[in-house]
Amino acid sequence: MKEQAVIKNLESVRRIINRALSGQSTVVKIGRFYHFPSPAATDGRDIQLNTVFPNSDKLPLNEKCAVWKGLNYHALAHILFTENTFKLRGNERVAFDILEDARIEWLMSYVFPGTRKYFVNNLVKMRLNDPILLWGRRYLLPIKVREPNIPRRALEIIDDFIVSQTLEERENLAREFVSLTLLSDISRRLAGDIENLGKARIEKVPADESLEREVKDAIEDFQKKTAEDKIEEMLKEAEQSEASADAGEAAVDQDITSVYDSLEAAVEAEELKKDLEDAIEPQVEGRKFSKFGTTEIKEYKVQPDPVLVRQLYQIFNRARISTGSYYEKRLLAGRIDPREAMRHSWNGNPRIFKRFEEDQLDEAKLALALVMDKSGSMSTTDPEEITKKAGSALAWAATKAGFEVMVLAFDGRCHVVKAPHERGYRDYDYGGGTNPTRALLRAEGFLKESTHSPILILISDGEFDQSAYQKLNEIAKRLGSVYVIAVGWRLDQWETAKIKPRPINNVRELTKVIKEIIEEEEKKKVREMGRVW
Repeated sequence: MKEQAVIKNLESVRRIINRALSGQSTVVKIGRFYHFPSPAATDGRDIQLNTVFPNSDKLPLNEKCAVWKGLNYHALAHILFTENTFKLRGNERVAFDILEDARIEWLMSYVFPGTRKYFVNNLVKMRLNDPILLWGRRYLLPIKVREPNIPRRALEIIDDFIVSQTLEERENLAREFVSLTLLSDISRRLAGDIENLGKARIEKVPADESLEREVKDAIEDFQKKTAEDKIEEMLKEAEQSEASADAGEAAVDQDITSVYDSLEAAVEAEELKKDLEDAIEPQVEGRKFSKFGTTEIKEYKVQPDPVLVRQLYQIFNRARISTGSYYEKRLLAGRIDPREAMRHSWNGNPRIFKRFEEDQLDEAKLALALVMDKSGSMSTTDPEEITKKAGSALAWAATKAGFEVMVLAFDGRCHVVKAPHERGYRDYDYGGGTNPTRALLRAEGFLKESTHSPILILISDGEFDQSAYQKLNEIAKRLGSVYVIAVGWRLDQWETAKIKPRPINNVRELTKVIKEIIEEEEKKKVREMGRVW
């Protein structure tokens, strides 16, 4: 199916998603009731999980837990994507449920790719081996599924149902499906292709051919506009990166296991090393400078400390800074915690989901603006170049965590060290006057344009005039999240500033300071929302 059809389908259910994730209570009921066709049922508000399912007595505990996780995802997908029908009865309603199960699993695996392996695992463990059920989920399976012995129009209805945009359209398709097939054709005890899944390894979802053609066309247009010598260099780099990527995938394929978290941890160090190598020669795009007169520094060769980058990345990756509506959305987007469900079932408390799990949720994003002092006084107060080392490590760790990052340096003017759309970090030398006003205003403009939670960090020795302190206080009052990291020994110069500086004597102390800043921001957001994590 084409990607555009799926996008239109997601747009049509936006109203349902907003309603389901707007903070309403969701109660989980657990009982020993099995109802065809799904062991997990929901009415769009409450979820019914059944403690028994086909073949459950033959599974060990760890496999049962994996099945339960898949059922939780299945029930949550119904809450997100299903509109209940009240017009269909009898066989028509059963056909609607069968087609809807395939539709919501496909949509859930498209929006959250990590759920795909659990849906496939449930097909294997619960022996849902009917050819019609498998045909509706053939886009999820790593093997080819044979066509069911039903009319061609019935097969087309299964695909049309998945990409349908309205409830009325799905109801009409369910009625037509019943008229073309017999419910006796859908038996859970038929021998199908599901037996081969136990021996197959789940591969990545195949790439979209139409999207690949668009990318190739864009590359060809770009090559026509570029000089021939530059094209050859880019092609060589592309071949080298592609070869290294293929080699990495081959190595991973040899050692792959069923433990996905361990696999991800094993390649994390190699990915970080490759990213740091790419940062030395970043791609430079066209830049647009604001009215504050920023200029760009031309030097590029700055490589941060990998150990420091890893420590800062772990701090940023665990950040839980968000707005109220974003927090409510994340509350209802995790795995169901049965203990919390039973504890709060009497009052409908929505905190029944395991919050903030990295394999299911996107981390809260930040907009980070770094303003660094490169004036002549820094050559005396910062001979070890702590400012430069700290700034490069912060910028790269925040970029790797998915944050929007902009780095500015100031002397008598404002200089761009890293623009938001760039991956690299420019080098510079200490020298010049000291006027942070333009850099602070440019950083404030960047944070106001971003939709993420803003944080401004100033790294300086504090040797500038009183007007700069006043401007810093004004910006801190407007943004509310401004922090100062002080270097050097002249901490008495910060007495006129209302912001308490956080001194560091070496670059190793940066991790502790950043951790304190993130924790302070988290507490601040909790106070604003009036909630407890």
